[in-house]
Amino acid sequence: MFSSYDEISYLLKDDINEMNKIRFKTLLKYIFGWIFLFASIIIPAIFGLSIPNAGIQWLAAFIFFFGTIASIVSFFKTLGTFRMAFKRKVVRSLLKALFETANLPEDNPNYEMKWGYSSQGKINNLLIGESGLFYLNRIDRVSGEDLIKGKIGSTDFYFSELKLFKQVRDYRGRSNTKLKTRYQGVLYLADFHKHFKGHTVLRDRKLFSFQHLKRYFRHHFHRMLSGKKLITIKMENDEFNKYFKVRTTSEFEARYILSANLMEDLVAFRKRNRNPIDIAFKKRFISLFLYNKKDYFEPSIFDSMEKQSKLVYDDLILFFRIINDLNLNTRIWSKD
Repeated sequence: MFSSYDEISYLLKDDINEMNKIRFKTLLKYIFGWIFLFASIIIPAIFGLSIPNAGIQWLAAFIFFFGTIASIVSFFKTLGTFRMAFKRKVVRSLLKALFETANLPEDNPNYEMKWGYSSQGKINNLLIGESGLFYLNRIDRVSGEDLIKGKIGSTDFYFSELKLFKQVRDYRGRSNTKLKTRYQGVLYLADFHKHFKGHTVLRDRKLFSFQHLKRYFRHHFHRMLSGKKLITIKMENDEFNKYFKVRTTSEFEARYILSANLMEDLVAFRKRNRNPIDIAFKKRFISLFLYNKKDYFEPSIFDSMEKQSKLVYDDLILFFRIINDLNLNTRIWSKD
C-alpha cells in the first residue's frame, strides 16, 4: 500500500537538501563550540598559573566559569535547533509523502488515510491505562515524544515513544526517592472494532539479553504481588505458544479473539522484530508495546540526511504496516 522510499524520495529532495545545509552549519558550530570550550579552560589555566597575581587569577577563574557555561548552553541550543528542524523537515515531510502517495484499494471507496504528528506529544495517560499492558506496576511518571496518530482504512491508530517510571526509595538517604524506568519503548494502539468485556495479555517469552531476563522476572514478581485474577491458558498453535504466554480474565473471550489466522499473523510479526513485544486486548484496543531503548526519529550531525531519512522511513513503515500485518481492517465483528 505504501510507496517505497525510492518512489517518494523525489518529494523529499528540497527538504533533504536544506537539512544538509543546516547539518553542515550545525557541525561547524559544534566544532567551534568545542574549540571555544577548550580555550576557555586552557587559556585561563595558563594565565592563572603563570602569573602570581590575585586579580589575574580571579579574572582567569571568571573566564573559565562563564566560558564553560556559555559553551554548554551553546551546545544544547545548537543541537536542539537542529533536532527540531529535522523533525519538521524530514519526519513530517516523510509522513506527508507516505500518506499522499499511498495506493488505496479501488474496491473500497470509503478507505480513509489520515495522519497527525506532534514531535513533543505522547499518548495520553488515559489511553496508556486503557492499553492494559502496564497493570502490574504502579506508574508514577510518564514521559514521551513523537506522537503519531491517524487512520488507515477503518482502523484508528496511535503510537509514540514512552518512558514509564516508578518512584522508589533511594537508600542512600532516609527520605530520598528517585524515579526508576520500568518500561521504555514504543506503545502502539489500534482500534480492534470490538469492545472487550475482559482483559487478555500476551507476554513475549523470548529472552535475548540480560535486560530481557530482568523484564521476565520483574513481571513474574509483580504478578504474584498484584493479585490480579488473570489465568494462564495454552493455545492450540504450538508455534504461537513458543513466542507468547497468554493470560486472561476470560478464557472464552481470549480464544474468541485469538483466531488461528490472528495467531499466525502475530507469530509472523514477532519473527520480524528482535526486541520483545507485549500485546493486550482491552476495552476497544489491541495494544502493542515494543521494548526498545532506541531513540526513534532522532538526527545525527555526523550522517548524511539521505541516510537518516531512509532510516526514518524504515521505522515509520514498521509501525504503519502493523494494521495490514494483523489484518485489522478485516472487520469480522461488529461493535457491541
